[in-house]
Amino acid sequence: MKRPGISAYQQQQRASVEVAKPEQLVATLFNKLMETLAKARHYMEEQDLGKKVDRINLSIDILLVLEQSLDHEKGGELADNLQGLYQYCIKRLTEANASNDVTMIDEVSGLMGEIREGWQSVVNGTVEDSAVASAG
Repeated sequence: MKRPGISAYQQQQRASVEVAKPEQLVATLFNKLMETLAKARHYMEEQDLGKKVDRINLSIDILLVLEQSLDHEKGGELADNLQGLYQYCIKRLTEANASNDVTMIDEVSGLMGEIREGWQSVVNGTVEDSAVASAG
């Protein structure tokens, strides 16, 4: 049985994504990434391997979406650097998954947390550099 409140909430969430600016969508992806990394760390500590694998795979998927959203033409060197960072983080998460090493998840969380803060500045309008906004 579907509850009307949940259905309305899901419709509102889809509508807000459809009208969001690209910068807001990227910020939302970063927020989801940080949440997912925290869950992956938790499940790794709890030795819940199935959920850990799911959360790490979702984190990698989010990083791939972020990488695909890069505009190398407008973002130039910044977009190239972000691509390298995303690829490095994917590698570290793959290693963390194989070795059950939470320090690797913490490393990725730290790196992506810094990038997320920068994106939040873009969304809040405190950064006006159009190259940053187009880097994705």
